[in-house]
Amino acid sequence: MFEVKTKKLGSRLDERIVDTKPLLKSMKFIVVTEKGNLYTLDTVSDSIERICSVQCPEINFEERVTLAVSVQEEFISVVNTYGKNGVIVDIAQKKVLRPFERDDYHYEQSIFPAVFLEDNNRTLFVHGTKWNRLDITDMHSGESVVPRPDPYSVTDEDGSSEAEHLLDYFHGQLLVSPEGDWIADNGWIWHPTGSVTAWNVKKWLTENVWESEDGESRTTLWWGKYDWNEPICWIGKTKIGIIGRYDPDLLAGEEETPLSEDFFIRILDVRDGKESISFKIAFGDLYYDDYLYCTSAESGFRIYDSGTGEELYANSGLSASAYHPGVRQFLSLIDREITVFTVTEHSQ
Repeated sequence: MFEVKTKKLGSRLDERIVDTKPLLKSMKFIVVTEKGNLYTLDTVSDSIERICSVQCPEINFEERVTLAVSVQEEFISVVNTYGKNGVIVDIAQKKVLRPFERDDYHYEQSIFPAVFLEDNNRTLFVHGTKWNRLDITDMHSGESVVPRPDPYSVTDEDGSSEAEHLLDYFHGQLLVSPEGDWIADNGWIWHPTGSVTAWNVKKWLTENVWESEDGESRTTLWWGKYDWNEPICWIGKTKIGIIGRYDPDLLAGEEETPLSEDFFIRILDVRDGKESISFKIAFGDLYYDDYLYCTSAESGFRIYDSGTGEELYANSGLSASAYHPGVRQFLSLIDREITVFTVTEHSQ
């Protein structure tokens, strides 16, 4: 049995919030508005503090925007979710440091790959530079951490080993595992079809600069999704939940198979790609903290047992825009009003 408690905050902004992420170190949220302003939101003290403006030519705030935050809360990336441009913001200096971009080959089809890592006291930024290439930048030194040639600049006649690393895959949304050991990639390939992959961070940083292309740890988790850019989330240290539908054109059989209206979530282990469970689920953003939470304006707020697939709670009148595992609060943003709610489990 679950009890949900909601609280409207007195703090509010005259600007619409377009994205928000949890700050795990300071136990706050960071938000960006339609006018390109960054704020920290403290839901405990019910206060908002402006950081700086990121209004700049590189970002179109009339389009969807996505934030990523470094673990130590030093840097933020701001990108147009389905665009080709982004900027890095220094939180302490309260200013935009530099722009970055990916190439223009079908960039509008996938979520901009951009995420931060921590490694041996280094803050690293993983970002897409081409449709099929990810690079890592050391945020303090500015150096490239996994330098390698572009395989497309190598002809077959060259006989170079780089030609072996050609990757026919469009990188998408990147998610780092809770302990920073794995990266999941919510991308796609030509059929077209969704294809979620994952690989080991340590191997990429210390053993093989080509790990994200064809390394030993790179695993295809779900090939043959009807669509891509759909919600995914980490479920523990090495398992990931992926929402989607099977592409009927890729299913075996001579008769035409209609597309299912039902969405499924598949939970797979990134170490070997094996599925532990699959079950029907409402479509929505995913969060995991002991239980699996699924939320959207259309389906409301739902709680699932990720081990059995049982739906444990449903509330069609509630939805969340973000979750903070540190303070265990969900954030709801409706008509410029900010509401937080918590979920408590009671034994029957």
